[in-house]
Amino acid sequence: MRAYKRLRVRLKKTDRDKLDDVLSGGLQPVRTVLRALALSHLHDEKPVSEVAAIVRLTPKAVREIGRRYLDYGLEQALYDKARPGAAPVLEDRQRRHIIAMVCSDPPEGCARWTIRLVAEEAVKRRLVPRIGRESIRLLLLHDDLKPWREKNVVRPRTLTEDYIAKMEDVLETYERPYSPQEPVLCLDEKPITSHADVRPASPAEPGREARHDSEYKRCGTANVFCAVEPQAGRHYTFPTPNRSGFEFALVIADLALQYPKAETIHLVMDNLNIHRRKSLATAFGAEIGGEIWNRFTVHYTPTHGSWLNQAEIEIGMFSRQCLGAKRIPDLKTLRRQARAWNHRTNRAGTKINWQFDRRAARRKFHYKKHSFKRSKNLVSGIRGLRPSPVTFKLLYCFFVIDHQRRRIVHFNVTAHPTAEWLCQQLREAFPNDGRYKYAILDRDSKFSSEVLALLKSSAIDPVRTSIRSPWQNGVAE
Repeated sequence: MRAYKRLRVRLKKTDRDKLDDVLSGGLQPVRTVLRALALSHLHDEKPVSEVAAIVRLTPKAVREIGRRYLDYGLEQALYDKARPGAAPVLEDRQRRHIIAMVCSDPPEGCARWTIRLVAEEAVKRRLVPRIGRESIRLLLLHDDLKPWREKNVVRPRTLTEDYIAKMEDVLETYERPYSPQEPVLCLDEKPITSHADVRPASPAEPGREARHDSEYKRCGTANVFCAVEPQAGRHYTFPTPNRSGFEFALVIADLALQYPKAETIHLVMDNLNIHRRKSLATAFGAEIGGEIWNRFTVHYTPTHGSWLNQAEIEIGMFSRQCLGAKRIPDLKTLRRQARAWNHRTNRAGTKINWQFDRRAARRKFHYKKHSFKRSKNLVSGIRGLRPSPVTFKLLYCFFVIDHQRRRIVHFNVTAHPTAEWLCQQLREAFPNDGRYKYAILDRDSKFSSEVLALLKSSAIDPVRTSIRSPWQNGVAE
């Protein structure tokens, strides 16, 4: 047996303080802590074999720790030298080429990039001679690339002045404090495909889940109008056989009956072609349809901006909680399921906590508060009033209404509405500030060529309604 010279280790005071710091606090590697304990016991003049038994290291390892301290100092005794590691698998040029390939479109026949596809294409395009999937994974992780993901965003080209103005109008409506006199409703539609089981399903049993056959029978389509009052937690679902203007008119009439005491009902919806006054006029007639439509103050979401409609959230709730993966064979079953879900949700009073406001929109889309034109549409009209109780003469009222904001811009009354008087009213109604783009006028003879020329000189395009179609100027009516 080989005899070793007794190892004598005496620690300096500064080294003892450093050892105390290593052993007393902070997270340290296990090997560093064991080496510090070995040096501490060697300083107490304990034999190598006893120190090895205490720290559970071999005597050879303890002796090597002591010699490294005596020859090179405390740092060399506690810590290992930095290891060079393996050579990098990819050169910088190869990394750049692979990243550029991943940021481009995938090959034809492939919907998206995958780690396996990236590795195969890198070799196929001779970017690298060979490479494994783990190297590709680490490369993508290092550069924070996830080529298999795609995010749906609002493209900058859609952020026109009209888009921002409508977005601000919808968000301002959402920011209104809750008022039963002016409730805020959101409306949207969801198409439904009806399916029926070909073979009966088996219910769940202890130790076995429910089962249904993969084969099904298609039973046509249906539609569900989903409306929600987010601040009050009131939910409405209207299953219909189709998404026609007539069905939309029935839904609007039903919603109007739900709020008999409201002064106006703010309705947020998208720009679908049936979301117009014409649908109600066709279903109920121009007079009754106009009365129902006038109960609402409509706020249209911008084009490609249906995400601003909280009814999209309502549709998501209805799809997950009511429809799920179940098969609904007919409209009768759909109405029964929707009625039960509607009753349960209204009883719970589930509200939508909308957080995206105008300030967040300006911060997100990088525009300032007054950097857009608020309104571009204008409605004007001239109507006869009742005879005056003083003069017993017929008076005429000229008015200009902001179509988007539903606000009166200007009005005046006269007994003789001449073209000169109308031109003067138009000059007073709006100066040349470029706020308005269109003026909707009917075919009244008082809107002469002089009036139209004055509008055009103010950069306002006059739009005339069709002959005998006053309903086309619905707001003025």
